[in-house]
Amino acid sequence: MFVTCTTTDNAGNSSTCQFPVRVREIQISSTGSALVVEWQINGAVLETAASLAGPWTPISGATSPYAVTDAEAGKFYRLRHDL
Repeated sequence: MFVTCTTTDNAGNSSTCQFPVRVREIQISSTGSALVVEWQINGAVLETAASLAGPWTPISGATSPYAVTDAEAGKFYRLRHDL
């Protein structure tokens, strides 16, 4: 899938760019009181944020499967993978 972005300034000049986006699933399961995030994408970086708007921060050293600690509960998670 490709995303196309177009912007126009106040003078009427416009520019368009297009880039690929691939949406993949991550698995979330629970083991007792902990949540576990799993992914099968080599080179992906697990990121976290307090809201969907971000800012998103990489979780240093996170590997799959990753157990979410009590201190990280209530946050949002995503995977970032640069092509």
